[in-house]
Amino acid sequence: MKQLASKTRYLLTVLGIGLLTSGVLACSSDPETVEVIKEVEVEKIVEVAADPGNLVIYSGRKESLVGPIIEQFSESNGINVEVKY
Repeated sequence: MKQLASKTRYLLTVLGIGLLTSGVLACSSDPETVEVIKEVEVEKIVEVAADPGNLVIYSGRKESLVGPIIEQFSESNGINVEVKY
């Protein structure tokens, strides 16, 4: 799941840069000075397993109301959750 999120974030970043470049080129006042980039070099992304880390939640709700949801989140993501009620 994290690989998909990472790849999606990468693709959105590349798409955003492309759109930004297109916008800058389209708004150029002198069409003769427009330089078209024909080739883009893309580096291979290597994913490394990372420690999911810890999360501290400060909750104003009763443990009986949010405890099961927080436990479900922790189990599904592998993130150690500490709750301060």
